[in-house]
Amino acid sequence: MYKIKGGRGNFRPPFLFNLNYIIMATFKLGAIITDVAGSIGGTTIRRTPNGHAMYNKQGTQIKSAFAEKSKRVQLSNVFSSWARLSEAEQKTWGELAVLYPQKDKFGGLKQLTARQFYTKLNAQLIPVNRTVDLEDFGSAIPSAVVSDVTFDAAKKQFIFFLNEKIDNVYFMVSVYRVRSKGGVKPHAHFRRTFSKEITSSSIVDIWSFFANQFPFRSVGDNFGVNLQMMTKSGFLSPVQVFSVSIE
Repeated sequence: MYKIKGGRGNFRPPFLFNLNYIIMATFKLGAIITDVAGSIGGTTIRRTPNGHAMYNKQGTQIKSAFAEKSKRVQLSNVFSSWARLSEAEQKTWGELAVLYPQKDKFGGLKQLTARQFYTKLNAQLIPVNRTVDLEDFGSAIPSAVVSDVTFDAAKKQFIFFLNEKIDNVYFMVSVYRVRSKGGVKPHAHFRRTFSKEITSSSIVDIWSFFANQFPFRSVGDNFGVNLQMMTKSGFLSPVQVFSVSIE
């Protein structure tokens, strides 16, 4: 049907493909099959000036699996750590749970048990590798909002301007691509682009983190942005959602 021309040979794919794919072989089609392209079973076939090339994409699924496993392990540690608390600590968590009812999925308030409240706050702190310190417990959710955003790829700026200073607050941003006609999504379950404690500042620049996540960018690309702030005790602000474009 077709003849294998060789392994890596002299064919050099575009730089973008070198980063994500390992070339398996290049080949030329015969008289019966005149063209083929697409992906199947993790192998991608592309047309090139020297014939067709087969690639195997590497790493993405493995990295994702490791990340998910790590999150599960961390959450499991939060669950198991409850049993190691003293009776006094568990009692304190019960008293706090009464003071801070939480919203359910329908928007109503729900009274959590001491263990549920402990687990919820500590689980929300997993992305910043922190646990709740009862000696320094703070429930004041940040009220700052983004008043302006400077997104300038040429100047390498992705700056958030807040309407007030935030202090000892985790500033967490998720950036994701959106189609030109797509909409941004108002939730905080995307991969974190930037997550850092901010002290006494109303200006935050995340350009280097954005550029590392999206090394290949071009004019016309659209990105959705989810921003959320969190106290050191795990209380989260509402998600602020907006979009930016490369012009």
